[in-house]
Amino acid sequence: MSASFNPSLAKEMILVTQYHFSCMYAVCIWDWIISLPNERRYIWKSKWTLVKGLYLFTRYYVLAVVPYLLWAFCTNHEWSLCRWAFKIPVIVATPNQLGAEAILLVRTYAFFGRDKRVLAVLVCMILGLLSYQLYVATSAMLPLPFLGETGPCFPMSRPGEAQVLGFFVAPLAFDTIITIITLAKAYSMRQRNGSSSQIIQVFLKEGFFYYFLISGANLMNGIFYFQPHSEMSAIMIPLSVMLSPVLACRMIIDIRARADHRNVFLSGGQSSGPRRPAPAPPLEANPGATTDFAITAGGDVATQGIELGNISKLDDADYKDSTVGTGTYHSVQLPYEHGPPQVYGGIRVDVEKGVIIR
Repeated sequence: MSASFNPSLAKEMILVTQYHFSCMYAVCIWDWIISLPNERRYIWKSKWTLVKGLYLFTRYYVLAVVPYLLWAFCTNHEWSLCRWAFKIPVIVATPNQLGAEAILLVRTYAFFGRDKRVLAVLVCMILGLLSYQLYVATSAMLPLPFLGETGPCFPMSRPGEAQVLGFFVAPLAFDTIITIITLAKAYSMRQRNGSSSQIIQVFLKEGFFYYFLISGANLMNGIFYFQPHSEMSAIMIPLSVMLSPVLACRMIIDIRARADHRNVFLSGGQSSGPRRPAPAPPLEANPGATTDFAITAGGDVATQGIELGNISKLDDADYKDSTVGTGTYHSVQLPYEHGPPQVYGGIRVDVEKGVIIR
């Protein structure tokens, strides 16, 4: 990094960074407000789980700590304070990204059917990520010089060193590995079982949307920290600090909302699902019965005059116990309203049940 320092450029870039922080915090508050109805329905009213805890931490930690970051970065302080306190805002902001990465970890673990080996690898990765980021925040940054007697407490990288670049490249590497292994798993599932379910497709689309935006933000942040003008080094910090929690929380709500809307209503038809589970025992004929039925996301099936309580499930090791984005199939035998007098025919309906992060 060049040792040259342009005071005029530094003044402009500091102002841009301060505006950026304020605008991104406004985005966080706006997203929180418009998400409150869905958050109340899909988060607060749900039972306590790890994902619910991660959601609440990721959502509300940002809202709680960013005012402190605005105080540190957007107001003027004495050099005697910033000389030692400039590291604190970076350390405080590190869990913002950690919460979002933990949501990705749980999402991937569930997608792999709660494979403990996958969990162990992912936990080691995220602990390594956290350790490296804390090392950079405490040992590899310097305070940005003031233009006058006072100024904001912005950090900058040490001249000629690339540790700060690694601070933002490390989450990029984590997200890339997660995306690649998720793609490989989805491709393997598709090869074995045919086309993916709608829930799985939504699950993947949300993950890719998150990946491209957050990876782009982290990459740009690393580039700005490694370019030769130290005055511009902090300009992309707000994007990495506040965008990833917003998108991670959005991903959880969207997946839960779309899975909740997966209540399937069919009318006397037969699906063309790729699997062929063992047929369930035929039901007794009921001349007044109808083949109209509804299957909820929880798997409850009801007809007029017929209670379908015991239905067979396909036991698949790749899907068993998985709580995210996987699918099982139900098979039921429904009588025709007017069947032959000797033998009652049946309609077998395979209905895919979406399962979501809970």
